[in-house]
Amino acid sequence: MTTVFKTDSATVSWNEKAKAVHVEFNTYVHSDQLRAICDKAMELQQEKGAQRMISDNRKLSVISQEDQKWISTVHNQRIQDSGIKFVAIIMPEKTLGKMSMKRVVASSVAFDDIKTVFESFESVEEAEEWLNS
Repeated sequence: MTTVFKTDSATVSWNEKAKAVHVEFNTYVHSDQLRAICDKAMELQQEKGAQRMISDNRKLSVISQEDQKWISTVHNQRIQDSGIKFVAIIMPEKTLGKMSMKRVVASSVAFDDIKTVFESFESVEEAEEWLNS
């Protein structure tokens, strides 16, 4: 993988194996950090013309309700508009993180005109396999 942006909270990379933007969260992310990370991921998507994304949330704990709403509306609309066709979501290991992420995923697929397939996985390897199938 080629890293293009890194903070203490997350890394944004190009995953050559899956031909995907790859975001790996390392810990809890504050709202401003979350938006900056998502902005960098979308910049990389535009640069590469990527149609695939991996969101590795294994180390992510809880996501605030405000951030859940922002992801479900603003960020996911950007994903829809960008041409990304497939998003592989690696679920958090912690229970509170899983609950938050399940709410985000459920609201992400609630668009009437959804163009992107969102799928949940337990590992990066499973996500890569799905994206390459």
